[in-house]
Amino acid sequence: MRALVTGAAGFVGSHFVRHALQQRPDWEIVAPVSGRHRGDAANLALVFASPRFRAFHHDLRWPISDRQADDIGPVDAIVHCAAESHVERSISDPVPFIQNNVDTTLHALEFARRQPRLRAFVQISTDEVYGPPQSGERHAEWSVIRPSNPYAASKACQEAIAYAYWRTNDVPVLFTNTMNNFGEGQHGEKFVPYVTENILAGRRFGIHGRDGVFSSRCWTYVVNHADALLFLLDRELPRYPSSRDPERVNIVGDTELDSRRMVERIAAWLGREADWYPIDYHATRPGHDLRYALDGSRLAAMGWTPPHSFEDGLGRTLAWAAGNVRAEAGAR
Repeated sequence: MRALVTGAAGFVGSHFVRHALQQRPDWEIVAPVSGRHRGDAANLALVFASPRFRAFHHDLRWPISDRQADDIGPVDAIVHCAAESHVERSISDPVPFIQNNVDTTLHALEFARRQPRLRAFVQISTDEVYGPPQSGERHAEWSVIRPSNPYAASKACQEAIAYAYWRTNDVPVLFTNTMNNFGEGQHGEKFVPYVTENILAGRRFGIHGRDGVFSSRCWTYVVNHADALLFLLDRELPRYPSSRDPERVNIVGDTELDSRRMVERIAAWLGREADWYPIDYHATRPGHDLRYALDGSRLAAMGWTPPHSFEDGLGRTLAWAAGNVRAEAGAR
């Protein structure tokens, strides 16, 4: 297998690259890296020395030229992780945020449709495209798309474009929808590192909550996410017109916790006190979705089991953070 991974210097992308090279000794990976986003080349430090990995400089806001495509060579799979993903930045400055996520997807798909031996184009997506479920409900695959914020809307746009390329250009698309990922090396604007860094620094910090009600999420260890992607890439994908729709699979963490309980878990593991205060979620995230939840039964029925429990993944994440404290704060 020869794969192109977009967003490879980012959080999910870099974990996928490392996991794929470890678990698939016959794989080769090529990766366009722009250095423009919140990706960090340090995320790829462990794989730069691998003869089965090659990074090249390219910003996917622009097309991959025929000359670049010739230099990249043919690929069997494209794993499209590249995307801006922070909700509050999408609200404060939505135009470049949405344009980035649309442009990178268009250019990745344009490259994909020129690949004669392509077996899979994996569109990494999010639970947020579905909006908040009702109490006790979990969104199944192909639920109605109801994005609540510009980030979620930009991911829904990515999905719609990929669907069109599946049907019009026979690009073998696989949609995966996942939930709040956490793990080693995550950017400090995300909830788990934000909380961890503030607790370790002894700082007071805010979390979203109002009248004793806090945002609830299912938490997914990023290595489990990467492992599920490998599992799915081993399968044949339905093609148009033999199938009505592309393949779509939810990748779901097994633990749902609200933000207050997640803070308590982190503080307990670190053996520190957490000095937090509630911030009305609508003050920083108008239209805030109080809860997200996906139904993961389909992936389980396929035979996939996560290699790490929630507790193991959280422990690995916090052990890494304890030795790599970064000072970056702001209410999340």
